Amino acid sequence: MRWSDGVSLRLVLRDLDGARVEVDPRVLIANPHLWQLLDAGARSSLGRGTLLCGATALRQLSERIDRETAHSRSTSTRAGMRRRPEDAGSGRRP
Repeated sequence: MRWSDGVSLRLVLRDLDGARVEVDPRVLIANPHLWQLLDAGARSSLGRGTLLCGATALRQLSERIDRETAHSRSTSTRAGMRRRPEDAGSGRRP
């Protein structure tokens, strides 16, 4: 696991057979379940000693996803603070 060089940031994953895939981190941010699967697999590989490089990239991506998730949660929480129908005529705020 490593970051690719280039115009846009990509996570490069390579398996033991040498097969390679590049993933845009935004895909993982938008798909938390996919991120959880990748993260669990990478941590398992790290524990077995088969993650030859990329522990730093994994940590950086994890921190970025945590920040993005926290930001989206706080935004959706604020957006969810709406008046209840029963409060609509009373002038009260929820």
